[in-house]
Amino acid sequence: MSKRSSLLVLLFGLAPALSVAGEQSEGLTRAVRVIAPEPKGLDDGTPEGPVPTPPEQPRLANRAGLTFEILPGAPASIGTRMSFRVGARRKGYVILVDVAADGKLTQIFPNVLSLAKTDGRSPETNEIPAGQQIRIPAEGSKTYEFVASPPRGVGLAMAIFSEAPLELVDLPDVPADLAGKAGEAEFVRDAANGLKILATDQTGGFQDPSFSFEARYYVIR
Repeated sequence: MSKRSSLLVLLFGLAPALSVAGEQSEGLTRAVRVIAPEPKGLDDGTPEGPVPTPPEQPRLANRAGLTFEILPGAPASIGTRMSFRVGARRKGYVILVDVAADGKLTQIFPNVLSLAKTDGRSPETNEIPAGQQIRIPAEGSKTYEFVASPPRGVGLAMAIFSEAPLELVDLPDVPADLAGKAGEAEFVRDAANGLKILATDQTGGFQDPSFSFEARYYVIR
């Protein structure tokens, strides 16, 4: 893979995932580093220093009543396992993207491991039922985990909700001078709103997206 990892890396614990991950196209592995079952060597040796203060949580268009939490919520040390809780008033599909402190953007869910069929299991769906919350990864998942990794600093995680089926978005990195600052979430939102998605009326055409967004800043120390 051509890019360095984001703050949240995928940690897999099952041997079949090794070969499955290696066979995926670049489109789904962009900026994601798949690492060995134990998160060794994540620390880049940079001293911790003061804990930075993230910007205020952004307010974005959210017609679906999307809710989004990062677990744990406090500043995380390198190597901390992290997860997300997502829900919405409407039935739909959720995509999670992560922006590292250096501006590198990664789609972290769905990912090559959640979409893979291993040991006879079906791929993990990104559909969320109306009025319910799901945890990503699911409780007890042995397929992949999210682990805090370098670079240290303020990162951004965003949930993108679509009522139309959607598994992949192609978004640009955030400019380095905007990473970790106010306006970063709006940059990602605007980039997403500029995409075209396949129409659901079987015409074969494209349509403007109708997304809801929730974003949360977090700190890796």
